[in-house]
Amino acid sequence: MNPKYRGDAKDLFKRGFLSLVRSFSLVRGPKVLPLFTGEFQPPDVAAYLQLLAITDSAIVSQARFFPRQGRHEHIEASCVKEHLKDDLFLDPDRGLVASLRGDTSDREVITFDEAAALVPAQTDRVLMIYDESVNMADREKATGEKLDALQAEPLKLCAFAYFNSSPNHPNVVFTANESGRSRLVAIRAEMVRVGIPSTKLLPAE
Repeated sequence: MNPKYRGDAKDLFKRGFLSLVRSFSLVRGPKVLPLFTGEFQPPDVAAYLQLLAITDSAIVSQARFFPRQGRHEHIEASCVKEHLKDDLFLDPDRGLVASLRGDTSDREVITFDEAAALVPAQTDRVLMIYDESVNMADREKATGEKLDALQAEPLKLCAFAYFNSSPNHPNVVFTANESGRSRLVAIRAEMVRVGIPSTKLLPAE
């Protein structure tokens, strides 16, 4: 999350999404990991909370997310016992990628391995990851390939995505470890129940 983009239509998408999943009785929380980039000052944080209609206690970490330093600390902060009982919404600038590229764009993304570290074996936590980091040439295919990679060795996560077919709009990737599989399946079913077409949920069933 970058302060220069605060208040754009994608923040309104996040607000609506969080409101929706908070209405599901089987979703715990969720807590939010903003992955702040740029110079986030206290007024920026307060405005972010207001935009997303969440409280300060819902934020796991307000630390700035740097390209290299601090990444491990963000993961650790999200995995302390008091937070592991909650599901987690991740709000990177761009989204979820296979690996880092070694430049300043690293702070805009979270990797597959980092996502896996956020669902340790002792928890059935579900991650919900804001994701617009997909190949624009064929967004649906790129999203499917991302899900396949999460589910394959060595990660072996369970995953599905809300696929936003509108150009330049974000997806949300849902993932959990094997312990969270049944909860992930139930969340997907709940999304269909509230009116989201199953064709918007990948992989198709």
